[in-house]
Amino acid sequence: MPALKPRQKAGARALLVNPNRMQPPVAPLGLELVAEALKENGVISHTLDLAFTKAPLREIKEALNNYRPDVIGISVRNLDDCYYASRSFLLNPVKRYVSEIKKHTEAPVVAGGVGFSISPHAALEYIGADMGIRGDGEGPFVDLLKALEQNIDPASVAGVVTKDKKVPAAHMQDIAEYGPERQWFTPSRYFTRGGQGNIETQRGCNRKCIYCADPLAKGNRVRYGEPQRVAEEMERLLRFGVHTFHLCDSEFNLQRKHAEDVCRAIMEKGIEREIAWYTYALPKPMDDDLADLMARAGCRGIDFSVDAADDNMLSRLGRDFHTEDLYKCARACRKANIVFMFDLLLGGPGETKATMKKTVREIKRVAPHCTGVSFGVRVFAETRLEKQLRKQGPFSENPALHGKTENNPGLLKPVFYVSEKLGPGPEEYLKKIIDGDPSFFFASREDVKTNYNYNDNRPLQDAIRKGARGAYWNILRQIR
Repeated sequence: MPALKPRQKAGARALLVNPNRMQPPVAPLGLELVAEALKENGVISHTLDLAFTKAPLREIKEALNNYRPDVIGISVRNLDDCYYASRSFLLNPVKRYVSEIKKHTEAPVVAGGVGFSISPHAALEYIGADMGIRGDGEGPFVDLLKALEQNIDPASVAGVVTKDKKVPAAHMQDIAEYGPERQWFTPSRYFTRGGQGNIETQRGCNRKCIYCADPLAKGNRVRYGEPQRVAEEMERLLRFGVHTFHLCDSEFNLQRKHAEDVCRAIMEKGIEREIAWYTYALPKPMDDDLADLMARAGCRGIDFSVDAADDNMLSRLGRDFHTEDLYKCARACRKANIVFMFDLLLGGPGETKATMKKTVREIKRVAPHCTGVSFGVRVFAETRLEKQLRKQGPFSENPALHGKTENNPGLLKPVFYVSEKLGPGPEEYLKKIIDGDPSFFFASREDVKTNYNYNDNRPLQDAIRKGARGAYWNILRQIR
């Protein structure tokens, strides 16, 4: 990669592009952080938000002509929709945007983001970027600019991915002083069109779920933000009219003390009555005391990543809680008046019709406010599940695998696992045992209209346009 071309004026210029046009829109928090890091290091940066434009290619051309950047950063939030019923691959628009960028500039294109970090080498090749950053991007993007200015090998920078070097592990940096100003993208516009603001209180995941790509993309060591700074960020967004948030943490209660400290910081700031927030959480630890504290701090809803209600299946999936914990967390949420959802992941290794039936039966007994049913397990490269399956032989010869099983480097395009032990017609059987229960969100490939996939969900968008705010699952639950 050549060094950056020298300028008449000192200081490199960067253009940061948000290509994510999924609706409802989600603010590009990672690009906010990169923009602030560049500003702190004296780099002139501009942002190009394609979320709302009707002419993305034209705006790309205009931005490149106006700003003449030395480097372009582009964020990849999702590879696909991770939904067995639709299997929508989402990188083609990003590929078009990178191609358009290269028509108008010789400046290097740097990819990043959670989606990119899941399968960085394959994503880099597919979209045609020059290099990328795996994991936290704030520090590496600044260091990469310095390396390019000094004609130093970009691959020497932590987290940087190049086409001819071994893929690094996700870069992990301390976020204790994290507290973005949220000035680079328009918070009020995202709130009006997207129905919620996004806040990160921690980053990374140290759990051992066999299928999950979060530790690969975000790092397997959890870094915690300073609770006071989290509360300050919420207060800052309140000034933009954003009063309802979704926490972007893998699981809010990975560390109980951190969860409690964030709640107390919100209450010390005195904003708990002005805000509402939703989060992902583990069923354990979640007891009366923690649920009560969260509710008093403004928590209105929790999405529990449950996966199954059969202890054998939970163990096979790498979960460290049991079915009885689902009842405990449900009681705690009801007592605290917190709306809650259970997310199931069915069809994994060892799943049978008997285990699936048991899970559905137990969930109906627990009676969460709603239950999301994902059927089929997305297989990501480098996960424990992928390694287990590789030992069984070629993917193309494995009847349990569905999707792009050949010529698919890095499993970039969707591949799903469905246990052979389920026998014929597993989706139809699942639909039968759900038996029309309106609290279950489930769509087979034959009946996708009942899905709760948020990508281009028109009823969801209409509800937000009419004033609905909060977690998308709760908005859809209320629509029903």
